Amino acid sequence: MAINSHNPVDLSDLRLNDIMQRTSETDIKLLSYKYRRKKDITSINESIIPPSVAAQAIFSTWKEKLNVAKFKRKDLFGTLYNAVFKPELNAAQVVIAVLIYRFLIINAEMFL
Repeated sequence: MAINSHNPVDLSDLRLNDIMQRTSETDIKLLSYKYRRKKDITSINESIIPPSVAAQAIFSTWKEKLNVAKFKRKDLFGTLYNAVFKPELNAAQVVIAVLIYRFLIINAEMFL
């Protein structure tokens, strides 16, 4: 008897190979940052930008939807994906959003 046990597929797994993600990886590299499309990358290196952080940063910074970015993270690669990763989004905007987001997160933790 065979047991069919698969790990659940996360929506971000399906999106990380699309053209927008591949382009972001290439363009962000030109700015001396690394956009890592691979899942489960943990690093304290601030030059590495995981897609999950990029999505939260983009949505909270450019869309001004911090609550959505924080509490509906899975939707950022699901129903909100096209609102987050619009074709006109460029690498500089991603990096700036991440820098702002990280600054705010670090400073918010100091005041809690």
